[in-house]
Amino acid sequence: AFDGLNKAKEHPDIGLMIIDFHIPGLDGLSLVTKIRSIDGLRKVPVIMLSSESEEDHAEQIQSTGANVWLQKPHKEDDLMEQVEKLLNQG
Repeated sequence: AFDGLNKAKEHPDIGLMIIDFHIPGLDGLSLVTKIRSIDGLRKVPVIMLSSESEEDHAEQIQSTGANVWLQKPHKEDDLMEQVEKLLNQG
C-alpha cells in the first residue's frame, strides 16, 4: 500500500486509481483517505474493489471519497464501464 502511495506521489498526473479494500500494510479505505489528503491527488478518481458488500462499509466509503465501489467478483464489463465514466468526467 505504501509503495503505491509513494508511486502516486511521484506521478500526480495519474488519471485513475483502482484500489483493493484488503491490501497488505494499510486497508484500502485508509489509503484513499491518505490519497485525498495530498494536494496533487485529491481529485484523482478512485475505484474501490472488495469481496465485502458496499452496505457493510457505505459510511466509511463516503467519508474517504472513493468514487466507485465494486464488489468482487465483478464482471470485467462493469469495471471497464466505471473506468470509462470516471476518465470521461474530466
